[in-house]
Amino acid sequence: MHEKDITERLKLAVQEATPDVFSHILTSLDAKERTAALLDIQDKPRKRTSPVMKRLAAAAAVLLVLVTGGWAAFSRYNAVATVELDVNPCITLRTNRKNAIVAADGMNPEAQTLLSKLDLKNKSIDTGVKSVFLSLLAEHYIDENQNSVLVSIANSNEKRGAQLQQKMVSQVQTVLHSNHVEAAVISQVIPSDKRVQELAAQNGISLGKATLIDKMVSQDGNLNFKDVAKLSINDISLIAQTKNLELNGISFSGSTNSGNYIGEDSAKAIASTHAGVPLLQWKNASCTLDCRGGEMIYSLSFARGTQNFSYEIDAKSGAVVSHQNDVQQPTKPVTPSQANSGSGSTTSGTGSNTGSGTSTVSPTGSTSGTGSGTKRTNNVFSPLIGLARATEIALTHAKALVGAYGLSVDASKEDGKEIYTVTFKSDGKRYTYKIDAVSGRVLDWLAEQLEPESTKKPPATKRETTTKKPEPPTQKPTTTKQNTTRGLISAGKAKEIALNHAKLKEKDVSKLDVELDRRFFGVLYQYEVVFSYQGKKYQYDIDAYNGYIIDSQVE
Repeated sequence: MHEKDITERLKLAVQEATPDVFSHILTSLDAKERTAALLDIQDKPRKRTSPVMKRLAAAAAVLLVLVTGGWAAFSRYNAVATVELDVNPCITLRTNRKNAIVAADGMNPEAQTLLSKLDLKNKSIDTGVKSVFLSLLAEHYIDENQNSVLVSIANSNEKRGAQLQQKMVSQVQTVLHSNHVEAAVISQVIPSDKRVQELAAQNGISLGKATLIDKMVSQDGNLNFKDVAKLSINDISLIAQTKNLELNGISFSGSTNSGNYIGEDSAKAIASTHAGVPLLQWKNASCTLDCRGGEMIYSLSFARGTQNFSYEIDAKSGAVVSHQNDVQQPTKPVTPSQANSGSGSTTSGTGSNTGSGTSTVSPTGSTSGTGSGTKRTNNVFSPLIGLARATEIALTHAKALVGAYGLSVDASKEDGKEIYTVTFKSDGKRYTYKIDAVSGRVLDWLAEQLEPESTKKPPATKRETTTKKPEPPTQKPTTTKQNTTRGLISAGKAKEIALNHAKLKEKDVSKLDVELDRRFFGVLYQYEVVFSYQGKKYQYDIDAYNGYIIDSQVE
């Protein structure tokens, strides 16, 4: 556009914008005044505008147009706030002053793939967040068991940041609730912190996730930043809530689901069985979710008398990852060489050696130990998890606690390592498991498809497969696996354990009865001991292999 054209357009614009009041003024004058005014205007010479002034006026007009248009473009495309949505895919949305999305980025490959299917630019933040979470649901990144979301807001205006935080939390909960998922939302307004920014870059995580973990680690010195950084937001939320961490500036709404893990009750039962200490005898007990090496575990500690126990249980499989017991009782003198080397002696059978020690399971399932401790096996502490626990681990892993049949379990030693081999049938398949007898870790497993005619559960009357001649009628039939009844404690021993626990003597009780019952589809055994004392009925379930009290009731 030429200078002349610009000048003419400005002139026309001014003329159109200026009201024509001259004729109105003239009509208000009488004839003599009107004539004098017109003659005066005609006699005055016109001032000519210099070319320089014309150029300046044109430049000012152009500048005004550019500034006005530039400000509009700046307001539209400049990001003033950042919204991080962290599940496992981490998506960053940047918004302008009108809360419209000007940019969307994916922190990891999953997020980038998800964003490639969405068109979020220039959409409102509400619409964009809804589209993102509908995609997360469709791709199963969020479900009933993984229901946690981290919402992080970055805004230089603290008040606007807090408002946007509340708005985003409400939007996320609404979208997920409408899709039958009750969300657990962690939200925060993240400050500008160079140290946390470096932690986020080093671990390849979002700034929001780094801020959350940094506050957790500062509250609990047992947590390791790198280990926690490997976890999902759902796992991080579980740890923060079970440890009751007070995290300043971070809000939690909703309940985090722990359905992917065995649960605190199961973890306690595993530790109780492994240590040979009934839950009723636990003192000063604690159980929290934790992580080691990026894997979720249950961390337990409890005491009985002068004994202190600590356990780490794999949160998914239920395997004993590590355990330690300190028994403060008189011990036999040790030689200087034993004391210097930190080695001790272990016993089997019914020995009652004492001491303290630590056993840690490596990723390959092997165990290593340190300290001067030995393991107690006289109904106090056993080095092996037992046949019952090995069977439970296998059935739980195969999701066959209900409906399994043809179950058998055998103990053996391979390459110097004690293992349990558990076999059973379920849902048209034959399962074989090898379980580490010390840690409970699943070393190997196999599922084989059965032939169609073998998929049905055989009648109970046909479970005996022995080819031996039938026993005389006065004797009980033999079991399929001879080893499952090997090493049972006697009925007298079971009776003694129950009476000792009740702090009673046999001569003082009445209606005393001891029966050997089968567990886990007839493969494993327990004693049921029942007696009465002063109008109360006592009932005990005692593991027939190691004498552990599985359950006790007084009615």
